[in-house]
Amino acid sequence: MLDSLLQAVRTAAGDRAWGAAVRLAREGAVDGVSDDGEEVRLRVKAPGKHVFHDVYLWPDEPDWGCDCDLPGDACVHVAAAAIALDQARKRGDTLPEPSVTRK
Repeated sequence: MLDSLLQAVRTAAGDRAWGAAVRLAREGAVDGVSDDGEEVRLRVKAPGKHVFHDVYLWPDEPDWGCDCDLPGDACVHVAAAAIALDQARKRGDTLPEPSVTRK
């Protein structure tokens, strides 16, 4: 279901961003906000950071967007969101829930 999106994001992000994204997803830094069947909105907040980044995924396209200013076709936030969404769906959840303390 998300295989095409994950592969496209992984290719666009590159190894370094993908590795950091895996850590963010494992640390529970991704919070699912909404899924209207076409667009999935998530928020990513790295541990120790004070800023949330809004990420938008369109799994059927596959396409994505993020409000950060990081360079590259797919930033670490997009990659973390895609990974966390895939993990949530494999568990039978619609959206990921954060485990990082939100302040």
